[in-house]
Amino acid sequence: MDTSTWLSSAISINYYPDKLWKILNYTDSRPLTVLPILIPSWLGINLSYALTNVVTILCWLGIIFYFYKSIALFIDAKRALLITWTLCLFISTTWSLQHTAYNSEHISIFLITLATYLYVRYEKTKQTSGFQIFTLGTILGSLIYAKFQNAPMGLVIAAFAMLLTLRLKNYTFLALLILGGILPTLLINLVFIYYHKLSDFWINYFWNYLLYSYSTQFQSLPTIERFNPIRIGKFILNVKSSRIYFFALIPLTILGISYTLFRNRIASSFEKINGYFSVLMVATSLYAIGQSGNLFSHYILYLFIPVLYCIAASIPYSNRKISYASILLLVLVSLIQAIYNVFTIPPESSSDKVAYETQIIDQIRQHSTDKDNIVIWGWVDRWYVQSNRACGYRMPHSHHLFMKSDLYAHRIANFIGDMEENKPEIFIDTMDSTYPMAKGLGKAHEYYAEVKAYIGSKYHLISTIDQVRIFKRNP
Repeated sequence: MDTSTWLSSAISINYYPDKLWKILNYTDSRPLTVLPILIPSWLGINLSYALTNVVTILCWLGIIFYFYKSIALFIDAKRALLITWTLCLFISTTWSLQHTAYNSEHISIFLITLATYLYVRYEKTKQTSGFQIFTLGTILGSLIYAKFQNAPMGLVIAAFAMLLTLRLKNYTFLALLILGGILPTLLINLVFIYYHKLSDFWINYFWNYLLYSYSTQFQSLPTIERFNPIRIGKFILNVKSSRIYFFALIPLTILGISYTLFRNRIASSFEKINGYFSVLMVATSLYAIGQSGNLFSHYILYLFIPVLYCIAASIPYSNRKISYASILLLVLVSLIQAIYNVFTIPPESSSDKVAYETQIIDQIRQHSTDKDNIVIWGWVDRWYVQSNRACGYRMPHSHHLFMKSDLYAHRIANFIGDMEENKPEIFIDTMDSTYPMAKGLGKAHEYYAEVKAYIGSKYHLISTIDQVRIFKRNP
């Protein structure tokens, strides 16, 4: 799971002395995903999967709180509580690891929900403070540093907040909003300039994700096919622990969008704007999960808040009986989903590979100390966590970094440079084994001439366990 990536990054940041640089450069371009588990470690809490579970719960508590606060601005507290309760039922009972394991979606959704609340309260009351509008801008400007996928939703919130500020002719607040939005990128660029690595920022933070999302270099699926409604629908209904819930969410969201856009009734200015805002948030969330073409189940987490918000925003457009019937259906279906989840929790799986993994971890510990760093070639970043070793290369995995793309030369240069600077004691090639999380993404290190030459000159093979080759740096 991605959780191992963030734990590996946190271990590495604590290992190296130049922590600010490592926070920005050793976190897969998502420093705000790593910080929530890194900060507790500075307070003496051990970095572990248990810690990430606590952080996940805290993120959901924040999400639920600000979601309720947002919809309670425009519907009565009773209905707001019932809608929020259905989300609580799902979150508290889902057993899918894609939903429960700490991912970059958790902090991302929290930040998006908080930003939504700050904007909607401003739109509803037409009042805010300079500090709050600057905070809103800073949150929106920081979203891509939790996950680049957040950009579409952030742009929608930013556009509506800017239009409101322009309508109010408060140009000081507009300046604060824009300043807050550009400040995170400006500060990070200054750090990269200080280290004479500005190109690394634009390649790792921007061009990598642009190619990932808008080209076929990392995903061969044509762009238009990525938004095939049938494909997206199957994806949304793929996870059993949320499937039944979506059977209510999908039609109710379609109904809500229809009411908002097409029903002919007199609505207040806020209701109209809020309705359009909710529809665009659903649309951009769907866009965000489909654009890359890689339908990972944890992307589904992006949909829950926007679709529930859209359902809530459509309530002022519907009569009282329809709104209560819709909420009753949502409550009933979420209760059925919760019961299903409780009775279908999968048993803990056992694997014959556990013994082999134990041997691999023992070998890492035997031939290195906690003062050493290591490099794992492939996507088995959990071994950094299990062995408590820092990453000798800026990424805990190499799964797509060495695939043929316009970034290949830069990635190879990064790898060789990091290897030479950090001098990892152990190099582990997993690509001929069955351990990497995704097969077919990359090849053994010998396939890459520069890497083969470097490893051949600096390392020697000390062990092969279950087709995993372990190399030790020459004296």
